[in-house]
Order: sequence, then C-alpha cells, then structure tokens
Amino acid sequence: MAHRHAADPGFGLKISPAAILRSLLQQYPSGGQFFLEAIQNADDTGRASKSCAMLDLRKHPTKRLREPVANRATLQNESILFYDDAGFSERDWRSLQFMCDSQKRHTVHEAGAFGMGS
Repeated sequence: MAHRHAADPGFGLKISPAAILRSLLQQYPSGGQFFLEAIQNADDTGRASKSCAMLDLRKHPTKRLREPVANRATLQNESILFYDDAGFSERDWRSLQFMCDSQKRHTVHEAGAFGMGS
C-alpha cells in the first residue's frame, strides 16, 4: 500500500498552480505576447483607465517561507508585475480560481489568448 502524508486528503485531483502557470507561460509566443495579454486583460474589464508593467530584478529571501521551501524558493526570483486601476471583481477572482476554465471563454466581447486566467 502506498504511503500517504498526514495532510493528504486521499484520492482526488491535485493540480499545482505553479505547474499550470509554468505550462501557460511556455505556450506564449515570444515577441511580447505576454505584455499584450496583460493590456488586453485590463481592457476586458471595461473599467481600467491606466495599466503599467514593472520589471522587478530583486531576489527575495527564502528563510521565512513555509514548507516545502524548495517548491517556493524558485518563486522568489525576478518577476514582471502588471497593474491596472480596475481592480478585481468577484468574477475575476473566480476565473483565477477556476484556471483553464475562465469565464472569458464564454464571452465573445472579451479577448484572451488562452482564456486561462482572469
């Protein structure tokens, strides 16, 4: 019989958000498509009047991360942050929670390369 961890709830679908995001990023074509998608997300809200991107070259410390540290330590590196002034609606949060089944996939007036995020 296979060994189960104490926190393991048993059988069920287990999907790592990091693995999904990694796969999604690998699907983006080169040449700035990722930036265009962020701008499109701001436009899709119908509420954003400005958006911006920031390149963060910092490497953040890993000593205060929860276990398993190895899984989270790789996320403490450089990043690109996107901001728009529309904020998140309940629908946006739900789209993030149900990644790969975004509400955008069902709405013709909203664009998105993959319909996987918000």
